[in-house]
Amino acid sequence: MIKVKQNAFPKLAIGALLAVFSLYGCSSGTEQSQAPAEDAFNKYYDGKGVGPITEYAIGTADVTQRVDSGQKVFETKCTSCHKLTAERAIGPGLLGITKIRRPEWIMNQILNPMEMTQKDSMAQALLKKYTTQMINMNLTEGEAGAVYEYLKKNDGGAQ
Repeated sequence: MIKVKQNAFPKLAIGALLAVFSLYGCSSGTEQSQAPAEDAFNKYYDGKGVGPITEYAIGTADVTQRVDSGQKVFETKCTSCHKLTAERAIGPGLLGITKIRRPEWIMNQILNPMEMTQKDSMAQALLKKYTTQMINMNLTEGEAGAVYEYLKKNDGGAQ
């Protein structure tokens, strides 16, 4: 049997109610406050991000080979947190990402996720929404470009 002081019960009950209300308030408030922000995530964002990629040019490399290479990298490094559909996993679903983010931004997010969330407004908003910091997978610029080409193909881009 647990003994509780008579005057302790109201404090315990109030504490429990506050905990329930704060949990309820966080979940429903978050859904309501994120509804308008969701549109912002799906609109074109013009920033290039922060990192080594300032301009993206495909160069003379075989695009088909880069897409195949990007698929392999994506499947080994990215699928634990991202899906190629719009479905959310740990991180956002990536369907359509190449239509709403510049290649430089995507590649800088892949190569430089920590600094991106410190200095880029879209990366900061995504971190706030998904609450999990993207980790640096230590890809090369070539691998990041190949992942970009794979994502672009997934979005119906020319190959």
